[in-house]
Amino acid sequence: MVMSSFIDAQPDSHIDCAPLPRFYAGVGRRHAGTVIDFDNSRQGAALCDASEGHTTFNLIYDHRGDWIVEAVKGRPAWQG
Repeated sequence: MVMSSFIDAQPDSHIDCAPLPRFYAGVGRRHAGTVIDFDNSRQGAALCDASEGHTTFNLIYDHRGDWIVEAVKGRPAWQG
């Protein structure tokens, strides 16, 4: 997995980021340094909306290619 900031996301790891209040997460392939067309990248992507205080999102990409977005309020559990 690669985030739009070109960070390699490894399985079973956590990445801290400071997203805009609404951001999209998706799958695809891009070469590092390539400018991403965000308008087209939103199609088929998961919308994460932090505008109501959500600080953590659990994203599940299921076998049908659909996203399940679980928004969590407060500090992530792994931060204690």
